Amino acid sequence: MRSSIGAGLIAGVIAFAMQFIVGPIGIALGLFTMPPISGLAITLVIFIIFGIVFGMIFSKLYNCIPGKGPMKGLYFAMIIWLVEIFEGAFIAVLTKTISITSMMVFVGFFTLATYGLVLGYLYKPPK
Repeated sequence: MRSSIGAGLIAGVIAFAMQFIVGPIGIALGLFTMPPISGLAITLVIFIIFGIVFGMIFSKLYNCIPGKGPMKGLYFAMIIWLVEIFEGAFIAVLTKTISITSMMVFVGFFTLATYGLVLGYLYKPPK
């Protein structure tokens, strides 16, 4: 797929679905509590928007990222995940809640890894 927007959108929707696999595992491990279900539509929209934005950024940085195909996408997603860890730590300090950070780190790792692998698989740069 030559469209970074399309690849990002598809990868974002798949990453959104991944949180329904990983989230219950984190809850069972006691890392965090169940977030409200009422925010699912908003969460999907956020995943789509960020999926598209990250897809566009990925296309611009494509030649600077090591690896090929899905691994290239995974490296890109892990950079995003590291930024998310710092964001989660900042939120934890401000709100004095570790649950949000745990959820961002644990679920974020798997959703972003899935996102990156799918993005790297789907996106093919123009020649």
